[in-house]
Amino acid sequence: MNVSHNEVVTLCQKVYEGLGLDVGAYEDAGELVGWLSLHGLDGLSLFEASTQQTVTQPSLVYESETVLIFDLQQSSSLATGVLALDFGYAKSKSTQLTTIHLQQCTQPLLLAGALVRCAKRGIHVFAHWHDETPNGVSECVMTMEAGQSYPTLHQRNGDSHPSAMTIIW
Repeated sequence: MNVSHNEVVTLCQKVYEGLGLDVGAYEDAGELVGWLSLHGLDGLSLFEASTQQTVTQPSLVYESETVLIFDLQQSSSLATGVLALDFGYAKSKSTQLTTIHLQQCTQPLLLAGALVRCAKRGIHVFAHWHDETPNGVSECVMTMEAGQSYPTLHQRNGDSHPSAMTIIW
């Protein structure tokens, strides 16, 4: 079955709106799932799994001039991770290098579109995470130069446990 990008975005927005997310959060969620689907990454399957997770606000565990550590508390990364990334992007504008660590980040691939948005706004992005797949755990690395529209994404089978995502800007 073929569906348009706009249908995917609208469907995801309506589902998250029904789950009680704020306007900005459900609009972001729809756009991020749409971005994944548009680029051949299985956004709808990840989205379906994310709707089964609780939604809590990310907590800031540690902050220094160049490091931010957030605990997403196993909440949907679609619903909570974008807020942490936006804060990290704002911080990166005032420093030469910013590292963001998202603890207990589930389905980090869902945040790829948000990282692309940050790169389009003029910062270099390097992200590293482990993700659960049907074949076990895969290690993922995503890189983008400032201003690029498409990331370079590398995946390989790994042997560690998924639990965190690290982003360096």
